[in-house]
This record gives sequence, structure tokens and C-alpha cells, in this order.
Amino acid sequence: MLKLMGVWAGMYPVIAHVGIWASLPRLAVSYLVSLILIALLFPPRYKQPGNILIASALVVSVMTLIKLNLDYLLIYLPPIVIPAGLLIIFLQSLQKEQIPVVTQFAMFIDGKSGKVERDYTRRITQLWVGVFTFMIVEAIGLSIFASIEIWSWATHIGNYFLMALILILEFIYRKYRFKSNDTTFKKFILALVQYRWK
Repeated sequence: MLKLMGVWAGMYPVIAHVGIWASLPRLAVSYLVSLILIALLFPPRYKQPGNILIASALVVSVMTLIKLNLDYLLIYLPPIVIPAGLLIIFLQSLQKEQIPVVTQFAMFIDGKSGKVERDYTRRITQLWVGVFTFMIVEAIGLSIFASIEIWSWATHIGNYFLMALILILEFIYRKYRFKSNDTTFKKFILALVQYRWK
């Protein structure tokens, strides 16, 4: 079920973009709210009182926004909240006595990490901190100064192409720099999906 949830969540940017360009913003809102409710209430999580309370508050809030014709505002949240969450995780991992996220991931793939590799992966973690910061600033700035269509192109399509490009280029460069690295691109992608980012 977790893998299926991952697929559904991964489809959200496309669904949101299609909904915006088809002038059906509630398609994106409905999809987003459904994802959150499933995550909160899918068995056995529905047995947790806190989850039920959050889900109930979410439904009431959304219904209120719909009555006020303000539910479209919810679409603006994921491109800010998701990078912000990742930014916090990556920043915390850069603190003293912590292992940078990319270093952890490299150890997950290769099972080892020398000083040179640790220094390199720390810098890559810092790079991603910059990327997530850019995404947050971009999402906020375009929501204020650009049309929702342009904002959607940038946040739902452009940002994910940017992340994919960085991942591919970094993989190629790492293979070039560390000749002993025998990780295949297929193994790299599978590890990205399987790794618990926290």
C-alpha cells in the first residue's frame, strides 16, 4: 500500500497541472485532500484519535473554503510545504554529530564511505539545501507576481525536471570522480525509491 501511495503522491504534480490548465482547480484540490485523508485514515491509522481529529478538521476546513470559493488556495501549499519539509531534513542532517542525508544515502547504496566520499556527499547535501530553498522562494514569488498557469508550469513541471536533471548529472559526475563506484543507474533509481528519507 505504501508503494501505491507513493505512486499516487508522485502523480499529484501532473494532476494539479492538468487541473489548472483545464480550469478545473477543484480536481487538484480533491486529489490532494484525498491523498491526505488516505494517508491519515488507511488501516490501522484510523484507530489513532489524533489522525481522526486532523482528518475531521481538514474536511471542515476544506468545506469552509469551498463555500467561500477559496479552496483553490490549497493548490499553492504543496510546492512550498514539500520542499520546506525536505529542507528541514537536509539542514538538520548537516548539524554537528549528524550524518548528511546524501552521505546516508550513499552508504545505503554502497555500504561504505571514506573521508573523500563523505566530504563530497556533504557538499551535495548542501547543494540540495540550495535547491529546496530556491523552490520555496520561487513558489512564493510566482504565486504573487505571475499567473497561476505560469506558476504551475514552474512548480509542478519545471522544478521536477530540475531535480531529475541534478540527480542524473550528479550520478554521472560521481561515477566519473569515484572510479571504484560500480552502482548502476537502475540500482541508483531503485535505491531512491526504497530509501526511507527522514
